[in-house]
Amino acid sequence: MSQPQPNTEYIKFRIGISGTYWDKKPQYMIWLNDKLISNDYITASSGEVQYIEFSEHLVEEQQHQIRIRLNNKDDKDVIQNAECTEILKDMLLNIVSIEIDDIDVEQLIYGASKYIPDDPKWPPITECINLGWTGDYIFTFECPVYLWLLENM
Repeated sequence: MSQPQPNTEYIKFRIGISGTYWDKKPQYMIWLNDKLISNDYITASSGEVQYIEFSEHLVEEQQHQIRIRLNNKDDKDVIQNAECTEILKDMLLNIVSIEIDDIDVEQLIYGASKYIPDDPKWPPITECINLGWTGDYIFTFECPVYLWLLENM
C-alpha cells in the first residue's frame, strides 16, 4: 500500500536584487530550500534592480527557505579614507524585493530573515538586506503561503 502524497502548492517567485559596486560585480547564488536556482553575477549597472523569476511546487505544512548568497567579496572591494573612518567605495549585494505569487512581501524581507556572514567574528544579523560581507541572507516562510502571509503581514 502506498503512502499518501503530501499536499503541495505551486508558487511563483520574483526576487529583485541589485549590486552596489565600483570595480568587481557581485556574484550571487540563490537557492529555494536545497535547490540551486541561480548562480550568476549582477548584470545590471550599479544600483539598478534585476529580477530572477522561478516557480516551484512546495510541500504544505512545512517551512521553506530562500537563501541568497554574496559569494565573491574580499577586502580589496572596500576602499576607505586614510583614517579608516569612512568607506569611499564598496561592493554590496542588495535584496530589493521578494514577491510570492505576485504579492510583494516587502514588510517581511526584514523580519522573516537573517544574514549570516561567513566570518565567524560577525554574528547573524536580523533586519539586514544589504549584504556587505560574503555570506547568506536567509528568508523563511511557510506553506500554504496565503495563510502564512495573513498571519505575518
